[in-house]
Amino acid sequence: MKTCCCTGHRPKGFPFAYGKDIKKHKEYLNALEEKIKLVITEYGVTSFVSGMALGVDLDFAEIVLKLRNDYPLSLECAIPCPNQTLKWADKDIIRYNKILERADCVTLVSDSYTSDCMLIRNRYMVDKSDIVIAVFNGIIDLREVKGNCKNSGKKKIIKAIIITLTVIAVYVGITFTEAYFISKAKNKDMWEFIKDTWEWYKTCF
Repeated sequence: MKTCCCTGHRPKGFPFAYGKDIKKHKEYLNALEEKIKLVITEYGVTSFVSGMALGVDLDFAEIVLKLRNDYPLSLECAIPCPNQTLKWADKDIIRYNKILERADCVTLVSDSYTSDCMLIRNRYMVDKSDIVIAVFNGIIDLREVKGNCKNSGKKKIIKAIIITLTVIAVYVGITFTEAYFISKAKNKDMWEFIKDTWEWYKTCF
């Protein structure tokens, strides 16, 4: 069984008015759904994990639940702490609880709120996943990423893919660009690989 998690913006991080600019929001959701379908059909993913934060996390979870009507999928909700929704608006709490009710599994990563419970939740998801979908602003050239991974010196690459949805405001809305990383070295876990990749990415700009 292959597992996929997702990371991305909170509502204020989007380059458009999240939930208000209907056209751009729909384009973003459609693009995210296409990437989720891609990991299902091309990479055999059947298990998904959501960190259940506002924004991308909840969108990701809802799309997986929707696609469960067409594919044999499971959804795990990884909760960073019991009071995750403490400062949320009522409408967001209702949405959150509806997802939890339909999830196949709910995992409480930390028993109480701590300064690093969100990071612990993130690492839990990444360590468990074969594929990560990242939604962010910016552009990565697919050929450059593949070339860097190929020459990085990592041995016996197994499978792990980061699919990057690039969100930029243009003409009718947003242009998305994706980048695939194939990783999981023999002596390093996926978390270390992602950190190494991020350090390399920063040197490109």
